[in-house]
Amino acid sequence: MVVSSLAMMLIYYYAIDHPKFAKWYHWLIWTLVAAMLNFAVAYLMTDYHLEKVFALQEQPVPYSSEFFTFSSINAIFTLLFCTLFSFLIRGKSVMCRRTPF
Repeated sequence: MVVSSLAMMLIYYYAIDHPKFAKWYHWLIWTLVAAMLNFAVAYLMTDYHLEKVFALQEQPVPYSSEFFTFSSINAIFTLLFCTLFSFLIRGKSVMCRRTPF
């Protein structure tokens, strides 16, 4: 989550770094995409691995309702880390220096 948030913000501020994308709503869309990606990865990885563990024991997965909660918290923390990394690394960006605020 932390590494993917940092990677997404580095891509936004240093790889994309275009005047057309130097708006607050582009930044918001980018961070929401990062949150959705982390949500999907967290949900699918926990579901896959726990299904595998409990399939070996021939039992149903008792934690299936918690996958969504865990993934949602992961997405919220992704938004927080993206915001933190934005403030830390945006100073050296050429075009997106003032994004999001």
